[in-house]
Amino acid sequence: VSCRDGACHLVTGGRGKVASVIMVTERPSDQGCIPSAMMVVPFLLNVVVVTSRNGTFALQEVTDGATLCTFSLPASHSAAAPWDPMVFLEAQNQTLFVGGDRKMPPDEMLQRSKADSSLFIFDFHQSPLIQPHKEALKSAWAPKHPAPL
Repeated sequence: VSCRDGACHLVTGGRGKVASVIMVTERPSDQGCIPSAMMVVPFLLNVVVVTSRNGTFALQEVTDGATLCTFSLPASHSAAAPWDPMVFLEAQNQTLFVGGDRKMPPDEMLQRSKADSSLFIFDFHQSPLIQPHKEALKSAWAPKHPAPL
């Protein structure tokens, strides 16, 4: 849930369960850093991708709000629509896809009907930053008791 002031909360609940609310991000001091989208990372425990209006992305731990890493598109590009970014997480290959448009001077923008778009790929499969979260997810889903023989 995104609040007007830019703070984001993760609300979880279920049938017959008490809802829990966790603050993921506080209100940023810079208006450009206000989150515009947030996605749960299905292959990491307690991690979300936060997209900000300024076109930057961050992997954030939801339990304590710590930023695991931040990343952005090359300087020659900007997020296709920072207020509604084209972002897709692919769980099997542990990959984030982000749509970006090539930055153009204003006079060139007037001459073209569409921007040059690219798809950027961020591969988390081998990243040492996320290994603890991958291991935590494996242990969370591991059977609590050995299966009978």
